Amino acid sequence: MNRNIFKYLRKKIISNSIITEEKDDDSRLFKIECLGFIAIVGFPIEFNPKKVVKGMLVDRLVENKDFMKKFEQFENRQNNLKDLLD
Repeated sequence: MNRNIFKYLRKKIISNSIITEEKDDDSRLFKIECLGFIAIVGFPIEFNPKKVVKGMLVDRLVENKDFMKKFEQFENRQNNLKDLLD
């Protein structure tokens, strides 16, 4: 995938999603929710990779074909609304 396209996707996905962290005794679960899709990544409790986690979560969403179809619809609707308001 073109690097600029991925940067654009990452920025748009992060701005339209909720990222949460859950801890238990021996692990941390990071979860991203965007457009009704959820991706989860788990790490040991002592590992604290905030930047790496965001990238991995976005990667998991982008790998999902259904998510990409819905994201494309979302982008098209957003652009159509912008055109109507201009």
